[in-house]
Amino acid sequence: MAERNAVQKVLPVIATILVVLGVVAIARLNVKKQDATAWPPSAPGAAASATWTVLQSGGKLSLTNDQGDRRECELPDGFANVDRADKDGFTVRNATGARMLVSFECIVKDPKLVPGLANPSGLRAANVSGKRRDGAGVLEVSDGKITEEITLRGKNSRPYRDPEVVGWLDDNVFAVTAFQGDARYALTVQTTGRITELLKLPENAVEFKAGAESFWYVTVTPGEGIELGPRGPSELHRVSADATDTIVVTEGGSVIERVSLGPDGTAVYVAGGTLMRVNADGKVVNAGTGIPLGWTDDGLLVNRNGSAWVVSKEGISRALTDGSVGADVSAAWIVR
Repeated sequence: MAERNAVQKVLPVIATILVVLGVVAIARLNVKKQDATAWPPSAPGAAASATWTVLQSGGKLSLTNDQGDRRECELPDGFANVDRADKDGFTVRNATGARMLVSFECIVKDPKLVPGLANPSGLRAANVSGKRRDGAGVLEVSDGKITEEITLRGKNSRPYRDPEVVGWLDDNVFAVTAFQGDARYALTVQTTGRITELLKLPENAVEFKAGAESFWYVTVTPGEGIELGPRGPSELHRVSADATDTIVVTEGGSVIERVSLGPDGTAVYVAGGTLMRVNADGKVVNAGTGIPLGWTDDGLLVNRNGSAWVVSKEGISRALTDGSVGADVSAAWIVR
């Protein structure tokens, strides 16, 4: 009987303790829930649907979103090259090709060491590593773990010398220029080691780019005499993977310079101090003046007199930012 009475006395105490613990647990859950929904607007949880405008000035990124939030992010020392910006953060690299992912909170994540010029996905890179005894250039393709060597030889094992990696046509093929004798050639090189000669470049070819599954180059008219520089006519060429050479645009009285490739075969160049935008359908529109900063789904980003502007495929400009973005802004992105 005594034992039964003792148990009856203890049970209410245990029940009370359990109730108290339950209330505490519920309160704690409520606190966590409030914490999760009470993030400041600049935090990722609240800004998942925000559109960020990102401007780069040297090693600093200035971020502004459409909810009125602003912040500045200092890039790691030496990592001033931003390869891409998306909702996961910024992929940055240094002069040796080492890469890092920097979050919107300026936290370094997922460092990758891939030397050379990276492919669009950032998973592989190519660079010139040296030459053979006969002068044949040697390239390296690396994913950060495995490095493959590719020796540049053409028909009859004739070497290509003094190569330069131009850029990637896609994730698995990159473009190179190299010499045989006094002639300069454009080559494509697959990551598997296959080498294809696209064309013998004309002597007046002066600028080379790669992107949108094509090799691009510019020709100019040499000036008369040593003192005079090149002049128009000037042409922008696009060479497809099957070696089809197409003249994209001709500038009769100006030199095409500072070519920058955008998505889906778009491009921008400067001619006579004016920005000209090349659309995917080949149409060329006047993009006004300014310094090209980058490309977004909305159009071409331009630094015009210290303000950021977007130029559509029709050539219509609209201001992206209110007030000055600084004359030293070198690149920009819109991240959704």
